[in-house]
Amino acid sequence: MIAVTFQQGWDVYNAGETAGFVDDLAEKLIKAGVAVPAASELPDGVEGVTSVDLASLKLDELKAIAAEKGIDLGEATKKADILDLIEKALAAEAAGA
Repeated sequence: MIAVTFQQGWDVYNAGETAGFVDDLAEKLIKAGVAVPAASELPDGVEGVTSVDLASLKLDELKAIAAEKGIDLGEATKKADILDLIEKALAAEAAGA
């Protein structure tokens, strides 16, 4: 079972809602850009920001956070990819890397 947070409406779910699905369906939703993996809180030291909080932000807001943190987005244009890069950078920052 994988928990996902919807980025847009799908079936009976609205954008911003989180639900759990069997792995295959969750992975299809993520690959289609309909949802992103819902994670528990990021490591301590990330100012209380959680993946779910970040996932609820708009694409432009995520890009602004990445710019503020000096995160190189490379060729990432999809919200899920940018969210993943931000989460990795925040986790590394919290770990002192």
